[in-house]
This record gives sequence, structure tokens and C-alpha cells, in this order.
Amino acid sequence: MYKIIALEMKNTKINYLAGLTILLLLFITACKKEPMPYKPEPSAFTVEPKGTLAALPAAGGKLDVVVNANSNGWWIVLPEESKAWCKPSKLFGSGNQNIAITLSPNTSNVARKTELIVNPTFNLEPVKLVIEQLPN
Repeated sequence: MYKIIALEMKNTKINYLAGLTILLLLFITACKKEPMPYKPEPSAFTVEPKGTLAALPAAGGKLDVVVNANSNGWWIVLPEESKAWCKPSKLFGSGNQNIAITLSPNTSNVARKTELIVNPTFNLEPVKLVIEQLPN
């Protein structure tokens, strides 16, 4: 009877070691390093109007702005009081883009003025554009 118990204990130890070895092999093969995705780096950031930012006509119209951001993301901030008459075609994006800014007609006898701020990612310096529209 002593030999049977010793044989069973020996088989249990072998099974235990075999199972532990298999688990260890699974763990080692499952923890391979995967290639990481491309990490964006800050790049040059400029915002330039196509044409001049001189006082725009009271009749309204469009002003085109070129955002050169390369790998940067960006977003536009416009004062709340200007949102009714100054409307960018996009408020955020990434990379190089052309933004159309539509100005509603100014029917008042007072000129309008707003500051459009284009903020880049990576804590780069924001670009401010002052947009003025003549009175009626």
C-alpha cells in the first residue's frame, strides 16, 4: 500500500510540474512586445488668411483661412457674441486644411470686430486673427 501512495504522489508531482511548465510557456509567448503605433510629434503651425484681413464689406461674404498644422491637431475658439455673424466651416481638425469663414451681412451702423483664435495641440502658441466688418 505504501508503494501505491508513493506512486500516486509521484504522478501528482509530475502532473503538477507539467501543468506549471505549460502555463509558464503560455505566459512567455503571450507577453511578446507588440510594435507601438506612430507617436505624433509637434511640427510647425501657421494660420494665414488668403488675401487681406482689412475691414470686410458690410454685405458679408467669405474669408478663406489656410491652417498649416502637419501632424498637429487644432481647434478654433470664437467669442460667443460673434458666433451669430462669423461662422467658420470647421471648428476643429488636424493637419493642413482650408477653412471658410462666412460673415453675415452687417445691417447695423456700427462696425463689427472679433478675434478668432486657432489653438494647436502640443502646447504650441495659438494664432489670433482679428476680423473686422464695415458698417452698413
